[in-house]
Amino acid sequence: MFKKVQKYLLINHPLLWNTKVVPAVSIALLLHILFFFIGYFDGTVNFASENQYDDGIGSGIVIFFSILVTILFFVMWLVYYARNNAYKSFYRLTSAALYKEWLIIFLICLLNITYSLTYVTGKTLKIRSYYSKEEIEKRCETISMASVFIVGSYDHQGPEGDTLSTILYKRQRYSQNSLINKSMEYFQINSGKHLESRVKTWMQDDNRQAIKKMMADYFAIVKEHHLETNLTAEKWLELTYNYPSFIKYEEVGRTSKKYLGTDENDYVVEAVSNSYKYNLPQNALFANYQKFSKSWDQPLIEDDTALVLLYLSLSFAMLLFAFKVTDRRNWLIALVSLGVLWILTGIFAAIFDSTYVFFGFWMLAIMAIIAHFLVVVNKNRSKELSGISLNLMLWSFGAFLPIFYELITKLFDYPKTVRVGDNLKYVNTPMHDWLEANDSVFAGINVGIIIFAMYLIAIYIKRWKGIAEN
Repeated sequence: MFKKVQKYLLINHPLLWNTKVVPAVSIALLLHILFFFIGYFDGTVNFASENQYDDGIGSGIVIFFSILVTILFFVMWLVYYARNNAYKSFYRLTSAALYKEWLIIFLICLLNITYSLTYVTGKTLKIRSYYSKEEIEKRCETISMASVFIVGSYDHQGPEGDTLSTILYKRQRYSQNSLINKSMEYFQINSGKHLESRVKTWMQDDNRQAIKKMMADYFAIVKEHHLETNLTAEKWLELTYNYPSFIKYEEVGRTSKKYLGTDENDYVVEAVSNSYKYNLPQNALFANYQKFSKSWDQPLIEDDTALVLLYLSLSFAMLLFAFKVTDRRNWLIALVSLGVLWILTGIFAAIFDSTYVFFGFWMLAIMAIIAHFLVVVNKNRSKELSGISLNLMLWSFGAFLPIFYELITKLFDYPKTVRVGDNLKYVNTPMHDWLEANDSVFAGINVGIIIFAMYLIAIYIKRWKGIAEN
């Protein structure tokens, strides 16, 4: 099928034929579908697991595999793409031909670098598919409030063995060992809610019915996931609810699993269970519902991750496009020069202990590189070193505005400490805070500027090709 399509493109659309965009995009899309289903399958939740970091196949393994696939894809595509170069062969091209070719390269790079993003998206969608966000919020609240009646840490703890110390909670005194003093486990999705205050107010007001309903809801979740426990909701309430002091209660364990012990030689010995008579599967519930919580609390695609992959795709597209329009010698000299300049400016910035040196130098360097190339083209001089400056311009002009943005942010960076009531608070200038809050927006706008600027640059590159070498 690809042969027939390529034959048609050769006659009617030579640019699409030369870039091999149809087979490249088709294969990339198939790989994206594959990675999506790998992620969707890997997002299956094992409710019996007590490890919230249980990652299935493992994101690290899949991301490593996606990098290998990306490298293999680029190698195969470049073998075919590099066979013909209409630009270097002085084939008649329209003014927009080079720009279209760069857009195609950018599209292929973007598709080929974002397999891991598709995998993560598929995995997140699978986790989200179990329950709605509203249902997850409701269940996480139940599991969080239930943690007060399960073994755990205390908010305020005196010296070990001290049973006489007391704590003050809402104008009432309680023993430090009272359940009123128990810490609550929060999920990412409900970390800002005052659940601890809610459940402890029920306890102070002797709202036994509210506590009983919360425990019944907890057991409904346990039953739904077929988790083991040797308690019932009624028995749990009887063992732990001791109004008004909440001192006399049975410690309820967090797991019913058995663990293998080891002797002094690290040999596995017979199974030993935890030390609690009564147990609830809190570890399993907290681990798995934390996954649900994170999947709904975070965006489907993180802005920072998307921007990193977008800029990485732009960088690869610029490298390949520069190799397409200049010779290998100029490309290699420019690459080495760029590396040397980075090292030297890094050293000077470290010596003077100033980021202004680093950013200031690169702003001036980028302007000088662009100016040199434009002067050569506009005055129709011999090319001389303009091939090197063309490569450097393609690789660095997109960084000009981010560097300028960073310098402005530094100029308004005047942090200070102010006292708010009894607390110290670190504040900065309003402009600095605004710039930092909108850096992702600016980074996205900069991508649009780069794409537009490449149209103008492509026109100048076409004119530059017609200049004599010497």
